[in-house]
Amino acid sequence: MLVLLGLAAFGAPQLAERIGYRIGSPGTTDFLQYWTAGRLALSGANPFDALAVSRVQQGVGLDGSIILMRSPPWTLLWVAPLLLLPFEGAALMWLGLNMLMIVATAIVISRLSVYRSPSLLSLGLGTAFFYPLWESLMLGQFSILLMLFIATALFAADRERPFLGGLLLAPLAIKPHLFVLLGVGALVWATTHRRPSIVLGAVCGFGITLAGTAALSPALMGQWFESLFSATRLAGAVPVREWVTATLPGAVRLLLYRTTGSASLWPLWWCPVAGLLLLALTLRWRSLPLSWALFFPPLLCLSVFFAPYGWLFDQAVLLPLQLILLGRLPLMSCVQKVFTVVGLGAVQAAMLLQAVYTDGGQHAYFWTPAAWLAIWLSAERQTNRICT
Repeated sequence: MLVLLGLAAFGAPQLAERIGYRIGSPGTTDFLQYWTAGRLALSGANPFDALAVSRVQQGVGLDGSIILMRSPPWTLLWVAPLLLLPFEGAALMWLGLNMLMIVATAIVISRLSVYRSPSLLSLGLGTAFFYPLWESLMLGQFSILLMLFIATALFAADRERPFLGGLLLAPLAIKPHLFVLLGVGALVWATTHRRPSIVLGAVCGFGITLAGTAALSPALMGQWFESLFSATRLAGAVPVREWVTATLPGAVRLLLYRTTGSASLWPLWWCPVAGLLLLALTLRWRSLPLSWALFFPPLLCLSVFFAPYGWLFDQAVLLPLQLILLGRLPLMSCVQKVFTVVGLGAVQAAMLLQAVYTDGGQHAYFWTPAAWLAIWLSAERQTNRICT
């Protein structure tokens, strides 16, 4: 496999040139920020400096606003091998790897013990018809990589390898804002079921990540923290606190702005706190399932819904929930099967209609994690077996 990937990387720049693959092609838009930041970090420059980023991105043909990376610096570890390639070749390789990771995720989920459907058709359709997945793929984002790590962590825990499961959750720190509630729930689960090795695995994994980041560039952490509060107004370098995204806090902030004229910051803090309170009440009154594959997907929905910020493509991490639901159709009654399939299809149809007939604002998709959670809970209640 490594040999094949090496050969593919060697031929990627030539293939990109032959097919006219360049900035603006599928998979390039957001990948540009990671490639640029990585190149600057390797050269000793500040990857979060807007002017330096602008020079590099103009050099590969970007016109207009720059694309500035706001992700934690350890994000660059996952694209480090691609930094040796020209942008076009690196982006094409990343696009191909994302396609492979989608297939790998579907295969891993189908191997879980809670997955009962023998139908490859439902697995394929459930993967293909998941709009956030293609949003992430077309932009060249990291959400598909995180989705694969979630799937493999579920598989490791399913095979009674909790330390490995925790280790595989460490890369979720690439987007820590999305997984606050997931982390709290995982800690409670590990404590309740006396599986401290899960926490140990996650801590070890994050420690390795920090060590790798320091090896890449000791100054990266300080540069990143400074960038979070940057006041630069260079196009594309808008501070994080001014984003309006596809989560409940994003929708609340936009509503407040339209009614009061002020973009309040309190939803970024108090909405996640409300999510934590809801999670605490849920964990207090409900028994925790032993299987990660039945506990994590709904928790993941809750975590993404209440996250301080998150984009539509970030919802690609919820694909395992849809696939597990489809894999458990044989356990459901006919009525519940219809409700589940129609519900999942309706969510996808609504997202596509919003993309086609609305202004495409990210806030318009804040509701989808809650919709998936409602479908999951309905299936759980009807079968009375999802949380056993």
